[in-house]
Amino acid sequence: MNHSKLPWEANKFTKIDGSEIMTVDDVIECLSISAKESQGTELFGVTIEGSEDVICYTGNGKTSKENALFIVKACNCHDELLEALKKSRKSLAVAIKSAWEGATDEDVNSHAVIKQIDSAISKAESCT
Repeated sequence: MNHSKLPWEANKFTKIDGSEIMTVDDVIECLSISAKESQGTELFGVTIEGSEDVICYTGNGKTSKENALFIVKACNCHDELLEALKKSRKSLAVAIKSAWEGATDEDVNSHAVIKQIDSAISKAESCT
């Protein structure tokens, strides 16, 4: 089975009536309602390796385990992927300048793949 359909978004939850969560009991009530709707009997989430410190719960639904595994994989390789993308961008910029005699930085920056890489880097860096 795969993780839940993308894209995902971060949300701040409220109580069922729309009011703010103010107490730990409110948190428990919200989680209880969600758990009862999913009806799974296993609870999944993300923790700090070697610890029981919870980063997030992914719930007890049909894709909760896969969602937790996906979050862990994405987060644990984030820095490595970002660094590789930055190096790839530099290499591509050099290749573009070599292939296009007289190419300027503006020419490189207007290349479609460079734009896509820059957009991805910007999104990734805005999360950290």
